[in-house]
Amino acid sequence: MVAKPNVGERGFLIKKVKDAATLHEHLARFPTDFIVQEFLTLPVEASLLFHRFPGENGAFGITSVCIKEFMAVRGDGVSDVRTLMAEEVRSAFQLERFERESPEVLGQVPALGETILLEPIGNHARGTKFLNGNYLIDKELIAAFEPICRNIEGVLYGRFDLKCASLEALRRGEFKVMELNGVLGEPAHIYDPAFGMWRAYRDLWRHWRLLFRLHRAQLRAGVQPVSHREAWHIVRTYFQYKKQFRNGQIITCKFDMLSFHPDDPSF
Repeated sequence: MVAKPNVGERGFLIKKVKDAATLHEHLARFPTDFIVQEFLTLPVEASLLFHRFPGENGAFGITSVCIKEFMAVRGDGVSDVRTLMAEEVRSAFQLERFERESPEVLGQVPALGETILLEPIGNHARGTKFLNGNYLIDKELIAAFEPICRNIEGVLYGRFDLKCASLEALRRGEFKVMELNGVLGEPAHIYDPAFGMWRAYRDLWRHWRLLFRLHRAQLRAGVQPVSHREAWHIVRTYFQYKKQFRNGQIITCKFDMLSFHPDDPSF
């Protein structure tokens, strides 16, 4: 299974657990609300960002598809995993974490041509490479996802993090969902190393414009946003929440963006 905090981002406190003892140890170390899910073993992981405008026939579109390439090393029959990781920039950044969390893996010597998967969680901060999959956006993919997305009441902009058996299965709408992110879900294809900074900023700008148009459409439909005061309180409380765990403090912390009131003294 996989345990992830109810509130988090970029792999924060996510842990793959193989048994009840590992799960209890992780929850005891970080006493906050967790979601525990099936760990999906389907071979292809992707992110897909969609939008739809209000109304039964509001315009629908898919604006980003990202395919994830998990961090792995390929053996030469001589070098250990530590040496192989140090030879690649992306995995070299993860060495300190592996020394702390999985030192037993680093001493292994994979056989010539053997591939060892180092990170099963498809997160950029954990060494996963994000690849631009926007070439997959076509009428077939839109037709597969539009009925699904229109049935998610109240969500006009979202990003599925999902797994599927193949890209062909994705086109048919055959997949399992790990997460559905809201407006903070970025168009993850921009992190493709070959994409370039200016193209990334261009695509971010296009998505911000889209969010602004959706906001205006919601206003016309009578949906009001939270106040600036409440929004700032959510942001401030969230960073306090993350800082406490990063500093290793053992605390009891609950954070619910949907239910707390900005005047609540507990915050």
